[in-house]
Amino acid sequence: MLDHPVGLESRLGEGSVFFVTAPIGAAAFRSVAEDGEPQARADEPLSGLKILAIDNEPRVLEGMQTLLMRWGCAVATAHGLAEARDALQGFGAPDLIIADYHLDDGDGIEAIRRLREELKRRVPAILATADRSEAARDAAARHDIVILHKPLKPAPLRAQLARMNAMREAAE
Repeated sequence: MLDHPVGLESRLGEGSVFFVTAPIGAAAFRSVAEDGEPQARADEPLSGLKILAIDNEPRVLEGMQTLLMRWGCAVATAHGLAEARDALQGFGAPDLIIADYHLDDGDGIEAIRRLREELKRRVPAILATADRSEAARDAAARHDIVILHKPLKPAPLRAQLARMNAMREAAE
């Protein structure tokens, strides 16, 4: 899924070594344009997907932005609903929203619901949460929001983004 080379070295009676060769930093995955902005690989299936990420933890947002940009996504970040509204002024309508459940001012479900209302369209959304309660699950389901449990793992997140992007493109 990450397009890293996988290898195997084995010696009869001595054992085997399995390995993955991975670059040290995210820069190895993309080129940089003249303006210094990262550019996605042309064959990246998520390239160009516009994502709004909402989380009250700055380090989580930074990590999410780095990961999503590595996959070719355009990313706007916000710490809550008010900041999300401001971010969308220059970014435009997102193709997808990823929101943390517990925000400093409200919750991710309410933020998604309000943004959808203001955008006048049902933007596909993912709720990132460590809350595994039935109440959280039911609330997300009522609003057609997919839940991914924290800590978010890149492979399931990428698979969900690809699935949602394919459904969005098919609907257009």
